[in-house]
Amino acid sequence: MRAIVELLLEHRADPNVRVAPIGNGALQLTASAGKVESYSGRWAQLRVLELLLGAGADANQLDESGEGPLTEAVLAGDMKVCELLVSCGASILITQGVKGQSIFGLAPDSILRDFLQNLAVQQAHRRDKLVWAGEANRKLHGYGKAKACFADALRLDPVHARALLGLADACWMLGEVQVTYETAAKVMKLDAKSLRARELCAQALRLLDRLEEALEACSEDDLDLDPDLDPHSIAEEQQQSFMTTKRLLLEQASQVLHIDGVMADEARMMDAEATDDCLQGVQGLIQTLNDLESKSLWGRRLRFTKVKILLHPVPGKLGLSEEFWKRRASAALLDACHLLELNPLSHSAVYWHARCTLRTRGRREVCSLLEQQQQQQQRQQQQQQQQQQALGSSMGPDGGDSQIKQLLGLLVQAEQQKQLGNLAFSQMHWQAAVQHYDSAEQLDVNRFDAQFAALLLCNRGWAKHKLGQTIEALEDVMQAIAITTEYAKAYFRRGLIYMDLENFQKALADFDAVAAIAPEFQSLEDWRARATRWIVQPPVHNYYAILGASAKSNAAAIKKAYRVTALRWHPDKNAGNEELAERSFKLVNEAFEALSDPDRRRKYDHCDADRKPFCPEDPGGRFKADLVCPGPADCTSPSGS
Repeated sequence: MRAIVELLLEHRADPNVRVAPIGNGALQLTASAGKVESYSGRWAQLRVLELLLGAGADANQLDESGEGPLTEAVLAGDMKVCELLVSCGASILITQGVKGQSIFGLAPDSILRDFLQNLAVQQAHRRDKLVWAGEANRKLHGYGKAKACFADALRLDPVHARALLGLADACWMLGEVQVTYETAAKVMKLDAKSLRARELCAQALRLLDRLEEALEACSEDDLDLDPDLDPHSIAEEQQQSFMTTKRLLLEQASQVLHIDGVMADEARMMDAEATDDCLQGVQGLIQTLNDLESKSLWGRRLRFTKVKILLHPVPGKLGLSEEFWKRRASAALLDACHLLELNPLSHSAVYWHARCTLRTRGRREVCSLLEQQQQQQQRQQQQQQQQQQALGSSMGPDGGDSQIKQLLGLLVQAEQQKQLGNLAFSQMHWQAAVQHYDSAEQLDVNRFDAQFAALLLCNRGWAKHKLGQTIEALEDVMQAIAITTEYAKAYFRRGLIYMDLENFQKALADFDAVAAIAPEFQSLEDWRARATRWIVQPPVHNYYAILGASAKSNAAAIKKAYRVTALRWHPDKNAGNEELAERSFKLVNEAFEALSDPDRRRKYDHCDADRKPFCPEDPGGRFKADLVCPGPADCTSPSGS
């Protein structure tokens, strides 16, 4: 047996492994064998016990019935084994008896009984001295020494409430939040009315981001608080401290609940006032954090919340300026960098850092960053699996990188749809282009990459303009400009749309903006000069385009075109769109009256060419905005192609 134990321990066998059915340990099983009569057998038994204890076997390990190695040695009446166990840390204060009989009553003779009773007195005295020493060190702010004293006391008596509370207090001051919670929870089981234990438990749970449980720990349902305590007593001090902690938790829980409610409502997150209110609330909470709280799960939760708020409302919405969202995005990136520094392996930190980098720097840098991060995570997972296999444990990946994978997938898919849209745009397949740009925007609903979103909107706006959806086109291009105020092509396209809408003053302002950003922009000076002249002397309507006829159409063709167009725009045929129908129907009649009269048509055809927004020689009667020569800097090629 001794040789087998030596061999197993040499190969790092666990000396504290438990055996079914009630969880006996190796030390307990060896002690339960009783005295071995033969000299060699006795020597081997004691040698096995020494080997197990030397390898780290717990002399106080208890089975499910509460019995341990010392219990077995007492039952066997083995004084030598009892002395060996006590010398290696076995505590009489831990060991229980059997079936209600005390450990002292199990001793078969008075010699062993006296030994145990003397041992109990000595260990209780030593425990109390350690507790006193721990409390003295705590008062002197020697929290490390205090922790060591309380821990030694608990090795002798693990359920000593005073030592547990002292350990929880010392660990709290040392910033060991998890140990504080676990230890304070043990005190609460022993003494449910301990205010200090409840307060420590609640404070630790808050920093562990378990706010609801923290509030439960501060519940007064089973407490009898005394309002008439001596204001200078320790009990009154503890009661006041407990109530202060409870009020703080209630205030913070109320604020967080309000912020979470707003963040869960997509419509409210698009409201600048609502997000400002949330931002002020979370910043107020962050400002109250000390260094320990800032690094805790609670502090990280608040900073993540701040980052999420700072990325709303999304660029281009609500008419907010570029300076507004850039300032917010930069602030979000600073906090995201701080979170990543605190925990470089946190999937959430990597994800939100990528989101902030996307908003401020664009997708190329982020795609590269995320791919590198995925490779790093794969290497780490392989290392973890190898370590787990070596330890004989099995834990799979936590799956926390799903957000990162999803973000990377969305970026790739959105880029693909944009490229398909650009291809359709260059081939003048306007409807297909709009569809692909729509798909890309849906994949980028939160406008992760602001510049990418501006490009999509600008391209889609011009494609819609080609389809005759002028108002929708204007809205898209205006959003693109709201996202980035230095977008020359977007200003130029909006200027052309304003020309078609006969808002020449706004068109000129946009052409001036293009001149300030990109003075060499193709065809800019022609359109800028035309807008300047048309402000003074506006052009006539394009009557041919209104009727869907060409400048070469004869009287019969004009009449036929009028009938078709008038029927299309008759107010009775356009329920729900009456305002546009009435305006269009009026223009149709105006155009027909001018072109059906030979004298008026002749006068119209020979008016100053510069006042007509169409080319009479062009068979389609197209607007001049559609006849700009294509080129790499021109509006007829897609942005970012």
